Amino acid sequence: MKFLTLNDKIVALAEKIKAEGIPVINIAAYSGGTFAMRMINPNAGALNCYSITKSFTATAVGIAMDFGMLRISDRVIDFFRRDELPDNLPDGWEDVTLHHLLTHTTGQSRGVLFEGDRYNRSHERDWIKRSFDVGLDAPPGERFTYSNSNYFLAAAIVRRATGADTEQFLREHLLDPLEFGACAFERGESGDIMGATGFFVYTWDMWKLGYVYMSGGLGFDGRRLLSEEWVRMALTDQVGLKDAPRYGYGFWLGNDGRFTCSGANGQTIRVFPRHDLIFAAHAAGDPDYDSLLAMTFGV
Repeated sequence: MKFLTLNDKIVALAEKIKAEGIPVINIAAYSGGTFAMRMINPNAGALNCYSITKSFTATAVGIAMDFGMLRISDRVIDFFRRDELPDNLPDGWEDVTLHHLLTHTTGQSRGVLFEGDRYNRSHERDWIKRSFDVGLDAPPGERFTYSNSNYFLAAAIVRRATGADTEQFLREHLLDPLEFGACAFERGESGDIMGATGFFVYTWDMWKLGYVYMSGGLGFDGRRLLSEEWVRMALTDQVGLKDAPRYGYGFWLGNDGRFTCSGANGQTIRVFPRHDLIFAAHAAGDPDYDSLLAMTFGV
């Protein structure tokens, strides 16, 4: 039986995607010190990874925590001036912490700042006020409500805690050490990066975030980019609620140590530590990655 290299597997997977019209744009994989990629649509450039952006924002929080600039227990409203908040701040926000933002457990009644309402000019244009204007109908920590506003606020907090633009902070401490190429973040009118979506990045760079977490916080050269403590926290179920997903700080958690970064329309970084495998893809639909990866990599 012929031994298939990582490149052989990626080529075979790309051919299947093309032949069956599966809505995947580009794929990349890393295993055993080897990287392979196929551009199924060679015209695609840096693409929106949608909610994978949340995993990068959570990482910015982790770096700031490692520097002693933030604590997971910090109150959210303490980072914002009174004039940045709604005139009538809904009850409960004074108890919301950074932990609640990163786990989508603020207790808010609905999610906001998704694409359907983010650019609706009939709504409040100030995303900070829009985020805080949502009522909390459960005590913080007792309900999981997925909302882009949580990670927008988290990104804004990094800026205020570090004194540096959050994108530049990430570039200095994560993206540049990992040799990311051209990439950019969507921003709101306050100047803050969106933080929950809108990170435009090439597939051949996007997977590198998975490597840092699979390696326990190290870059390719062995330099420590994140503390082992932050990696452990980020990859532990921090929600802990019945009928809620297993979710850490910006990562969806699976069995056998597996973890995933997911974005709308099929964007993914999937990490399989026991198989020493990272798979990443940009897509334009909702591919059945479970079947594709089981067939190709046996995971």
